[in-house]
Amino acid sequence: MDIPNIEKRIKRKIKARRHSFYAVFPYEFQREILDEFKDYDVEIISVEKGGIEFLSSIQECMNMNLSSAALTRILLRVSTFRAILFSELKRSVSEIEWELYLDSTVPLSFKISCHASRLYHTDRIENEVRKGIEKRFSEVCSRKIEFPTEENNQTVFIRINENRVTVSLDSTGLPLYMRNIKTEISEAPLRENLAYLLLKKAGIDSYDTIVDPMSGTGTFSIESYLYKNHIFPGKYRNFAFEYWPVFSRPAFEFMKKSHAEAKADFLIYASDISEKNTESINRNFRKAEMDFIAEKKDFFSIKNNFPGRKVLLVLNPPYGKRLENRSGIPDFYKKIAVKIKEDFTSAGYIILCPEFVPCEQCGFDFDEIFVFSHGGIKINTIIKRQV
Repeated sequence: MDIPNIEKRIKRKIKARRHSFYAVFPYEFQREILDEFKDYDVEIISVEKGGIEFLSSIQECMNMNLSSAALTRILLRVSTFRAILFSELKRSVSEIEWELYLDSTVPLSFKISCHASRLYHTDRIENEVRKGIEKRFSEVCSRKIEFPTEENNQTVFIRINENRVTVSLDSTGLPLYMRNIKTEISEAPLRENLAYLLLKKAGIDSYDTIVDPMSGTGTFSIESYLYKNHIFPGKYRNFAFEYWPVFSRPAFEFMKKSHAEAKADFLIYASDISEKNTESINRNFRKAEMDFIAEKKDFFSIKNNFPGRKVLLVLNPPYGKRLENRSGIPDFYKKIAVKIKEDFTSAGYIILCPEFVPCEQCGFDFDEIFVFSHGGIKINTIIKRQV
C-alpha cells in the first residue's frame, strides 16, 4: 500500500499490542472450550452462551485459528461507538485506521446484525459502512479507493445493539470446522468440531483404539487421528488473516513447522455398510495422510478383535434424512445395545441418537446422556467411559 510509514504503524499498533477478540463455539461444550483455552496465551474477559471475549496478540490469534479443533470462528474487535444516525455511523467508521487492518485490493464483505436500535436497515448499514471504509482509504492514499466485491476474502462484522455499534474483523474465513480434509462428505455429516468435542467429552486421551463402524465419510476417525498425533486441525486450509497487512508468510510457515507432530500408538478401525461411503472414507484418509484403510462391512458383523487395547466405539447411526422408516429407529438402537453387550462390553462408547428415541429404555449402560444441537436438530449422545 502506498501509505507513508504504514509498516512502522502496523508493527507498533497491531503487531506489538494485545487486542480484544471474540471466539465463537458450540455453546453446549463450554467446559471443553475453557479447557482448550488453558493452552493459549490469553486473558479471558467474559464468557457467554456460545462466545468468549478475550485479550491476546495477533500472533496468538493466528495460532488459535491453526490449532483449535473446537472453535467455530475468531473475530478481532476493531472499534465500538454509539450511533443513531447513518451519518454518525459513516463518520465513526471513517475514523477507524482501516489501513492497519485491511488490504484495499482484496474483496470485502459484511455481516450485519441489529437489535433494539434506531439503525436497523441492514442493506443501508452495509452501504454506509463500506462508504466509511473507502473514505478512510481514499484520504490516506490521496486517491479514490473502492474495494472489489466479487469474492468474500475479508469480512467485517457489524453488530448494533441498543444503538451501540461493535465493529469486528473476521480472522477465520470459512468456519474452523471446515478442515479442507474431507473433500467427500455424506448426506448428513457431523461437523468436525462437534466430533472432536464429543471425543474429548468421552475421554479420548484414555484410549489407544477407536472403532468407527458407521463412519459415513470418516469424521470421528479423522478427528481422533489429528488429535492423537498432535496435528494442527488447520494444517490443510487457509485463513482470512492471511489477507491482513500484518500477516507474514515466512513467520506463519515457521509457526507451523515449529509445531512437533508425534506419531502415536493409536489404532483406527473404520468401516461402513455403504460401498460409496467406504470409498469416500479412504479418499479422505489419504488427504489426511492417514495410513489406515476403511472396509465395507456391516457393524453387526464386526467383533471386538483388539486384545490388550483400550477401545472407544463411536457410532453415528443413520437417522433423520438418512433413514426413511422413523418408526423403526428405536428398535434399531435396541439392536445396537444388544450387539454392544455381546461384543463390545469392555469398550467405552459414544452413540449419537435422535432426540425422539428414549435412550434410557434401549438397554444401554451409560455414564452420561449429553444433548447438543446440530443443524437445528437436538441430538442425544450416549457416553460410556471405560474404567
